[in-house]
Order: sequence, then C-alpha cells, then structure tokens
Amino acid sequence: MICLLSIGLIVTIFTIIHTTMASRRRTSREAPPSREVTPEKVYYFEPNFERIGVIGLPEDIRTDEDLTEALMLENSIYSATPEFARKHGGRLAHAFLDQIPDWYVEEAIAKGLLPNIDVRVHRNLQPGDFPAYPGWHCDGELRETYFSQPDLDRTPVSRHVTGVLSNQYFRHGVVTNPEFLVNPYAFQTKPQSSEHMLWGMIDEELRTGQPKETTVMRDGELMMFDSRSLHRVMPAQIQGARLFFRLSQWHKPNLGDGGLLAKQDQLYRIWRPREVGTETQRARFEPSVTVIERREGVISIADLEKEYAFENASADFVETHGGPLAKELLSRVPSSFYEEARRKNLDVRFAVSVYRLYPTGDHPGNPSWHCGEDSESNTLVQDGKPGIILTLSSHETGVSPILFARQPVELGYNDHATWNDVHAQIERQNIATSEVPDGTMVGYEPGTLHKVQETRMRGWRFCFQAVMSNKPLPKNGGLLVREAPVYKKEDKIYSGW
Repeated sequence: MICLLSIGLIVTIFTIIHTTMASRRRTSREAPPSREVTPEKVYYFEPNFERIGVIGLPEDIRTDEDLTEALMLENSIYSATPEFARKHGGRLAHAFLDQIPDWYVEEAIAKGLLPNIDVRVHRNLQPGDFPAYPGWHCDGELRETYFSQPDLDRTPVSRHVTGVLSNQYFRHGVVTNPEFLVNPYAFQTKPQSSEHMLWGMIDEELRTGQPKETTVMRDGELMMFDSRSLHRVMPAQIQGARLFFRLSQWHKPNLGDGGLLAKQDQLYRIWRPREVGTETQRARFEPSVTVIERREGVISIADLEKEYAFENASADFVETHGGPLAKELLSRVPSSFYEEARRKNLDVRFAVSVYRLYPTGDHPGNPSWHCGEDSESNTLVQDGKPGIILTLSSHETGVSPILFARQPVELGYNDHATWNDVHAQIERQNIATSEVPDGTMVGYEPGTLHKVQETRMRGWRFCFQAVMSNKPLPKNGGLLVREAPVYKKEDKIYSGW
C-alpha cells in the first residue's frame, strides 16, 4: 500500500529527489543547446506559390458524412517516400498523390534532394485548436542540430506541395486551412537564442505590424510553394476532422524503412485559467507522496518513437497495445497498489502520454493544478484517487517534469468549479513545491496537488500513470490516444520553435 506520509517526511523525500537529480549520471544522447545568440541580419522573403490542382474524390464519397468516414480510416504518415505513402495511405492520401506533377520528383532528385511526404489526420479538432505549431514560418528549413534554430542562409530553395481536406468540404465550410503571405517581406533579425526563436520573432512582427495581404487555401486544392514563402496554420473555426498532406523536396533521408506511421498527432490549444467566481464551499488538500523506485530518466527519441499513447486502460490492454517502456513500467507497479485498490473496491487503470515539445511555452497537457485522475475533469475533484506517476525524457535536465505541492492548500469553490477555475487561487498562495526528476516513480495519495510544468528544453517527454479508478472500462479494455493537445498560455501561442 502507498503509505500516508507526514509533511515533514514529504520534505525529506523531496530533498532526496533533488539530491538524486543533482547527481544523476550525464547520459544524454544529444548535445546540449547552445546559449550563444546569432548575429543580426536581414532576411528577404519573396512569396512564390501557385494553385496547381484540385483533388478528385472517389465516386462513393458524396457527402461530408462519407468524407468523415474516410478520414477516420486514414493513417498519419511522416517522413515517407511516395512508395511508402502509396502503400500505407488511404484513399484520401491517394487522391492527393494522384495530382502530383510527374516532374516534381525528378526535380527534387536533380537538386540532390529527396521527396518527403507527411500526412496528418486530426479527427476531433475543437474551435480554437491549431493542428500544427502556430505562427508564420517557411518550410524546408535547415537546422544544424536538433537544438539549432533555422539556418536560412543554408536552406536549399526547394518546392513543396500541400493540401487539406476536412469534413466540411461539401458544405464549402472551413475547419482550418493554411494562410499564405502575398506581399514580399524583409525581416531585420534580432539576436536569436533559446528564448528568442527566429519564427517567433518573424511572427510577432507580422502580426503586430501593418496589415498584410494574405490568401487562404481552400479544401481539396493543392498549393505549390517554395522555401521562402511565409505561411501559417489557422485556428479551427468549427469542430471537425481534417487531413493535411504535404510533399516536400527535403535535404534529409526519409525515416525508418521509407517512412513511419505516426502513432498520434499533436494539436495546440490556448490555455486560459479562470477565476472561480462566487465561493460556496471550502476544501483542504493535503499532500502525501512516497518514492517507489528510481531508474535512468534519459531515454532516446528512437525508443520513445516506439511508444503508444493510451488512457483508461487495463493491464491486459497495456500488455497487448503498449510499447516496450509501458510494458516494463507495468511490471514495476507494486503488488500492494493492486491490493489497496481491491480493498477500496476500485480498479487500476493506466495511461501513457508521449509529446514532442519546444521551450516556447509548451505544456504536455492541461497546466492547471489538480489532484485525482487528470486535470480535464468537468468539476473539481475533492476525493481524488491514489496514483503512481513517472516521467522520462530525451534530455538529461528534463523536458517537463512533474511539480508537486508539499504543503496543505485550502481552496474556495462552487459546484461548477473546474481545476482551471482554481489554478490562479493556488498560484497566489505561493505554496512550497518540489519537482520530481525524470526516472523517479512516485506514489501519491488523495489530496495531493500536482501539475505539469512549462517545457524548458526541446525534446520528447514520456509519462506513465497508474491510478485507482471507478471509471467504466472501455469496450476493448482501453483507449488509444490519437491526438495529443499541447497547451500554451495565450501570450506564448505564437512564440516560435
């Protein structure tokens, strides 16, 4: 059983956690990011794009309902050859591929570049969601290392073809389509660093300066554009499903065996904490945390790519659908945790999340303080269930570790309050907190407030959770998560990458 701990013992445990973090073996497989800034210079962006065609849909797709069914069957694909995309893509991906000019691949090879295809499918975008990283940017950028900013002086001038298709096609509606800048644009850079990203600075100037002429793509059409054509994704206007297709002339080899099937697609959502309003009740949350075990917290991106994201899953579901890390961590959950769940007449459920993150305001999930099973609850959970949590990441300093409260917290709330409503109230109390480093598996008791932190290092982040739950088990024993929301504060939604 996970022990209930005194506040004094909690402080001792978190002292041990911080000591462990300070003495961890430096095993990162990637060089640390440079803190040096780049010199100032002027970049010129001359728009060069044209509509080159419209896809032909299969004859049996005649309504948006038909299109929705087809979208649900499509695979998300990235860094793929045309052959891989043909083999693994669905009928909609083929409809885009059929419109690619014959000379396009020949031109890429003649330039010493490779055809590279991405297909992203978002099945449930909500109004305001961004299906890709927000902000003005160009495609085909060259980065010296994983942590580097774009080197536009060395980026080859290549051409890309893109198209989108949503389940509003027959209604002539728009879920979210790319927008292109029509005017030529010269940008006087400021010094770049990990805090000031190139695309973020360009986006800020374009959004806050004089209005610019733009054009928005329509569903089903193909746009060809080069690597100096600035464009951006628009936030979803209505709820809907959407497929994005892009074929690039790329300077890197395709990944995997001619491409990879994406296990999930990320979306970007603005986080807006609110105030609770009229308080009708009070609650006290007392933390209780214990360290279960420690392991190496750094894991390679290649290993993280093998993992599937899921939620509300049984142990059998994890054994059947989980990746190697999920199965390993399942075996490390103490038997006493299951025994305690049985005594409480609860089941044990598991969840895994995998995120690719940038240090520009990204949060891997809702950033609100919470206890219980998650921070997405519709109402404030006072009697949260015991749980276990562990994070791993691709960088030795941690990408986004979990932060726990280590002192009691009192809150005022009402029957309609959510965790978003009380977050600011908790922050104002300036409570003592402690960070759990990657690789440390901890158990927590009901009433233990915790939250995800803003990303501080570019990299991948994996989170394993086990919770005692009375939620109904899904029909197949768990839910694979196909879309992962990255939350950003409103003032950082366009901060670049």
